[in-house]
Amino acid sequence: SEPLRVRAPEFLVRKMGQLDATPGANNSLCITLRSNIDLNPDSVLSLSSLGPVDGSFSANNGEIQLHSINPADKHFLSFAAYSGGPESLGRGLWDDSGKIL
Repeated sequence: SEPLRVRAPEFLVRKMGQLDATPGANNSLCITLRSNIDLNPDSVLSLSSLGPVDGSFSANNGEIQLHSINPADKHFLSFAAYSGGPESLGRGLWDDSGKIL
């Protein structure tokens, strides 16, 4: 025990993988994060540098559907493209110019 010790917020688990390693195939990214603190519901989480090195990937700006590879897992509903209504739950916001989700 370390009374009065303040720990900096950090992600204890940071994993990213893909479902298909075939070049040029449509793919799904699998991302697992676990923090050492409770995140504020208004927190913004950005994942950047998601484009390929050859620049061949392009997608429309806007909302994208998030999902889980395990149908029983509903953690993706903890994320939303915008603050506010339930219609954006389970969605992310893609910025193609910066390759940021």
